[in-house]
Amino acid sequence: MSEPVVDEGDITLERGTLWERTVSTTKRAIRSGVQQPIATTWQTLTHCGIEFLVRRLTHLHRKTRASEQADSASHSLPGRAAERVANPFLPYDENLWVADISTSHVCLLNKFNVIDYHLLIVTREFREQEEPLNSSDFAAMWACLAEFDGLVFYNSGPSAGASQRHKHLQMVPLPLIPDRSDDSSSHAQSQAARPRIPIAPLLTPSQPVEMDDTSGRPDHPPGGDSIACPGQIAIATGLPFVHAVVALDPALGESPDRAARHTLHCYHAMLRALGLVSTESTDVAPYNLLVTREWMLVVARSRECFGPISVNALGFSGSFFVRNESELQTLAQLGPLAVLQSVAIVSGGSTIDHGRGQ
Repeated sequence: MSEPVVDEGDITLERGTLWERTVSTTKRAIRSGVQQPIATTWQTLTHCGIEFLVRRLTHLHRKTRASEQADSASHSLPGRAAERVANPFLPYDENLWVADISTSHVCLLNKFNVIDYHLLIVTREFREQEEPLNSSDFAAMWACLAEFDGLVFYNSGPSAGASQRHKHLQMVPLPLIPDRSDDSSSHAQSQAARPRIPIAPLLTPSQPVEMDDTSGRPDHPPGGDSIACPGQIAIATGLPFVHAVVALDPALGESPDRAARHTLHCYHAMLRALGLVSTESTDVAPYNLLVTREWMLVVARSRECFGPISVNALGFSGSFFVRNESELQTLAQLGPLAVLQSVAIVSGGSTIDHGRGQ
């Protein structure tokens, strides 16, 4: 698979405007009823020392109605990756339009959002969601990441949790775990101590990748733990499934064009390191991509669901969505990290303890 050069000439988004546009468009869309936020409650589950975020649907009938519509509900509600006949992006609802990012991408609100200010970075023309990301995708992504601190994620196909065929990335603001708006000093200290992304503590320490020639998958190198240098492909020793992680220089975000070129190169290298692409085909095996200003993570996928629980890229950030108490109990009993392991590809010899609080 070739690595095209990023061409930044088509970026049209005015710098310093995206957050204000997102907030103002959201207010109008909610007021008019065009955006229909999905009501949830949230809690945290601690597993293997990590505080995972779990959102639970409060009105099942609302999700059922939303899932029957050929629209963008699936972007915030990881549901069955059923192919939809209608394309919500061609044409898109102009009331959900936030900004033109480039000549190739637009920024839209998620119509049925669980997370506030959930954005979609959508190609103007139809492209298959399972196609590899290209230079214009990375240019559009970094044009948005340069605007405010967020998490960009990508579900490469049905087995990775994608429910729409039209190519799109997604972005949510950080931190992921909401503030309970409690003014107590103990709460403030607890909120400040939380990572902006629940899974982040497991991304370090990490080890540089060595290839396993027989499997095409990365293997853990011998020796002690080490922190990978920015731009170096590594394995996070705390993640018990096949993945690759790259630390990024936070200063990259100050130059979106340079960031796009650098991370596009890393992306291709990570796919190759994981054996997700081959020289004989342009097809890419299922994966999730997560990108922040500080790191990027690729996770190889084996299936979309563990039982009734569907997992998309947000799951690998440490954020889950469940529809009812039964799914919540399943997640709590097995443990969120074990659920992630079950829908990814298990690393050689890696197993984790099941159960809450491990």
